[in-house]
Amino acid sequence: MTKYITKEGDQIDDIAYRYYDGMPGAFEAVLKANRGLSALPHPLAAGVEIELPALEQPAQEEEISLWD
Repeated sequence: MTKYITKEGDQIDDIAYRYYDGMPGAFEAVLKANRGLSALPHPLAAGVEIELPALEQPAQEEEISLWD
């Protein structure tokens, strides 16, 4: 797991989006790894330590073209 120390004004969803590059389910995974984080006042104050769990990239589906 990676640790992230918040800066004044950080938001959990923005941190998850930036760190995981928009991966679906990242926000929920961050909340699950950091019990009680959602109870803190938002935007977050500086110095809050957040665990960013390792997530597997979803498998890419093969693109099908109707005109090949």
